[in-house]
Amino acid sequence: MEQKLTRLKRNRQQTLLRGVRYPGEIWALAATITMVVTALVVAGILTGGLGLILLSGALLALVRDHYALRKSAAAVTESTYPELHRLVRLAAFRLRVLPPSVFVTQAPAFNAYATGLHTQGNIILHSSLLEGFTPAELTFVLGHELTHIVAAHTTWLRVLAPLQERGGGLAIGPLLGPMVSFWRLRSEYTADRGGLLSCGSLSAAINCLVKLTAGLDAARQTELLKTLESQENSGVLSDIAELQQTHPFLANRIRNLRKYHTLCMRRYVAQKGE
Repeated sequence: MEQKLTRLKRNRQQTLLRGVRYPGEIWALAATITMVVTALVVAGILTGGLGLILLSGALLALVRDHYALRKSAAAVTESTYPELHRLVRLAAFRLRVLPPSVFVTQAPAFNAYATGLHTQGNIILHSSLLEGFTPAELTFVLGHELTHIVAAHTTWLRVLAPLQERGGGLAIGPLLGPMVSFWRLRSEYTADRGGLLSCGSLSAAINCLVKLTAGLDAARQTELLKTLESQENSGVLSDIAELQQTHPFLANRIRNLRKYHTLCMRRYVAQKGE
């Protein structure tokens, strides 16, 4: 029975990822891993195992954070956070995956993140999100982070993020940084797609992203949306600047959400016509 459940879970995850992954994400990850492995092999030869030390350190930090989380944050259950628990199950149901473990930590900044290894992980929400975001917006956040877990982004981000920030102390670090960022931006687009499928509302998804940037002030949100609407499609210089970020520019995230929403609607109409 356990093997059947595991196989069913894996099949569901693969079905989700086929329709959600942003174009070029897998290629970008494969190219990045190839460069990193090559760099680590060279570094291991020249510095006596530096590459293995970097990888081992990243995995140990993952385990450490996992146990620290369970001591410092409140677990979301049907009794502790009944409404949030319902939204977690809703997001997982719409993505056709099993619900993850979710925790709430006391923090004033609007933020959420996922941790984990392979396709198992946890979602951590800052408590401020529960006060300022609607149920649909929270579902987008949950779906976004859940997609990071299902797509194994959490594992690769843990290993690759230090290379993006500092080059991992490797001689070709300056070349690895942009490659990691190129994949990381696409992983965020993939997660946004999962968030949209979870909440089922383009307006809620966009409003959520705007709130994360502008806060709860309605006037600032309106002004930000007007500014974004007036911006033209990003050019080469903007794309280069974006490689220095951990997340895509807001205008690009909204633009890609709208494109994916249109694609989903076309698929729905096509299926109805069959």
